[in-house]
Amino acid sequence: MPVRVMEYDSLGYAYQLKSRLCGVAGKVLPISTMVVNIGAQEWRGAKSLHEMFPTTDDFVEANVPNYPLKVFDPRTEDVKILASLCTD
Repeated sequence: MPVRVMEYDSLGYAYQLKSRLCGVAGKVLPISTMVVNIGAQEWRGAKSLHEMFPTTDDFVEANVPNYPLKVFDPRTEDVKILASLCTD
């Protein structure tokens, strides 16, 4: 899932640049993607690109960008947060 979200984000930036949605040349609007887990079980998949690698070392951690995944799981989140998201 981290690779899929990274692809969606990069396509969003490419679309902005291609369609010239940017007000100033080369400037893009920020994109932030969140995965909402509505499955029957708690999220057990990788939450970052580095977690998908079989092993990591200092070189990989220093030179390969880590793409963190934001996962929202309604079953485990605080009730106040859920209430704020469900306001009219």
